[in-house]
Amino acid sequence: MTKKKAKKMGRPLSYTEAIGNKICDMLAEGKSLTSILKERGMPTYQTAMRWVSRLPHFQHQYARAREVGYMILAEGLIDCCSDDTRDSKHKAIEVDTRKWILSKMLPKIYGSKQTVDMQVEQTEAKAMTPLEISTRMQHLIRLAQGRVDEGTLEITDDTDTETTR
Repeated sequence: MTKKKAKKMGRPLSYTEAIGNKICDMLAEGKSLTSILKERGMPTYQTAMRWVSRLPHFQHQYARAREVGYMILAEGLIDCCSDDTRDSKHKAIEVDTRKWILSKMLPKIYGSKQTVDMQVEQTEAKAMTPLEISTRMQHLIRLAQGRVDEGTLEITDDTDTETTR
């Protein structure tokens, strides 16, 4: 008498190309990973993340699928705004949510860009007389001594090193 092998129940633990492809195809369609993994035959979230971190070929495929999925999310903004069947309050919430997600997930494309405007004036260095040098040095020594007294500057034995706190 031969025994039949019991059919495995539960979620898969080991990676298969078919499951990996299905996950990535659905991500590229704009579906969320949590909704994909709720489907029958899909791994747990932890298992899927383990695959991403340990399998370079899946990691690349997953990253690309995520990027395409986020682009679809962005395209959906246009549809959301032009949908006349929904009230403006719900549309605004959905648009803001999608914009926030896109700014965090694809910051190079949808993130806030910050610019820095700086103006620098260049002046000629003035030659100092020995008296001016001496006066300046005394001033700097008094400033340093004040910082030592306050505990914001520590002078070490090594003359080339100073530590600021």
